[in-house]
Amino acid sequence: MAGSNDRFVRWQGRLLTQLGAVNNTVLVLTTASLGFAVKMESPGSQCALCLGTALLVGSVFLAVGCALSRLWDFRMTVRVTRVDLDESKRENARDWAEFLGCVTWWLLHLQLATFATGAALLVAAS
Repeated sequence: MAGSNDRFVRWQGRLLTQLGAVNNTVLVLTTASLGFAVKMESPGSQCALCLGTALLVGSVFLAVGCALSRLWDFRMTVRVTRVDLDESKRENARDWAEFLGCVTWWLLHLQLATFATGAALLVAAS
């Protein structure tokens, strides 16, 4: 039984590492796309350029929100593991950690969607 728990903990750690890597990679690509959008003289649709830029800015805010949500999730998880907490506070921290974990994944998915749509609109505007 202990072996399967060790594997779960190891894979959970890898999952969190990958989540951070994806979040950071999309954030870098979004920032580069914003730099491109600012310098671009659009022969195409100005509307597509403005909307694409707005979506990319939104993607940056979602990336920051994802990172903050993840940080608060870790904080709540640490609070759950404290031995000096009474059961009601531990249960409250566990509920918050579960909620923040869901929020983190939703923000990551929204970040990916807004980046992809914004980048596609920039390509359409160029």
